[in-house]
Amino acid sequence: MNVAVVGANGFLGKSLVKFLLKKNIDVSAFSRKPIGLNCNWLEYTISSISDLSCFKEYDFVFYCAACGVQSKSNTNIIEITEVNLLFPIRLSSFLRNTKVRLVTFGSYFEIGDSDSNKEWIEEEIIYSRNSFTGNYILTKKAFSYFNYISKSTIHFILPTIYGEYEDENRIIPYLINNLKNGLEVHVSKGEQIRQYIYVNDLIFCLWSVLNEPIENNVYNAPYAETFKIKDIIYMIACHFRSKQLVKIKGEFKDNSMKILKIKSSEIFLKHNFNFIKLNDNLDVYFN
Repeated sequence: MNVAVVGANGFLGKSLVKFLLKKNIDVSAFSRKPIGLNCNWLEYTISSISDLSCFKEYDFVFYCAACGVQSKSNTNIIEITEVNLLFPIRLSSFLRNTKVRLVTFGSYFEIGDSDSNKEWIEEEIIYSRNSFTGNYILTKKAFSYFNYISKSTIHFILPTIYGEYEDENRIIPYLINNLKNGLEVHVSKGEQIRQYIYVNDLIFCLWSVLNEPIENNVYNAPYAETFKIKDIIYMIACHFRSKQLVKIKGEFKDNSMKILKIKSSEIFLKHNFNFIKLNDNLDVYFN
């Protein structure tokens, strides 16, 4: 089997490459910079790939590239739209009548501003008319809609994933690093409710269903646990026995998204997957 991972230097992409290498699968990693893993690395930027025929040689192409995820990034709407929407549409159109299975990803942030305590199914997410903030969500939601209508890729809508290669500004590594080093921690009140899954558990689930008959469509990925953000803050502080003061400061862009929950697709529910719990897995950030 021959697999390509586009955006292999990101959190999900790098975790996926590492998983596939452990299974002795031939992996080509497309990214801007080398990823530090023993695989075939190809320098990649959206502008550098004008000839898409290089992707025809693979059995699977995982499109993990994303732009504008972090609110502090300096990317503009043109680059965000190209990476999150236009390029994957071109790639999916190019690969439509080939043997290649293209796998892409959305986010349950596409639900938008919500305080509804329910698990959303795929169609409800696609047609949600809730408001939201940011070009990242706008472009990801547009691509999910494109896939729902065109059935061009195997498209997974993800809950919150966590693990070793996370950006240091995300909530879990931010808390761990600051509390461990005695630095101030600034957080919201933490009333937001989120679903979490360890990235390696997620990838195992995805790979399991991808090796079964599966049609191009939009599928909600599984989740392991549901938390209020403040419960995660308390959990991490207890784990590291930190006495560092946690300060409630400012509003965060996702505060209006009070409750985000997805209902796992039936393709996952028919399996008896076992998921590691977050509280038992915090030490992965130091391995």
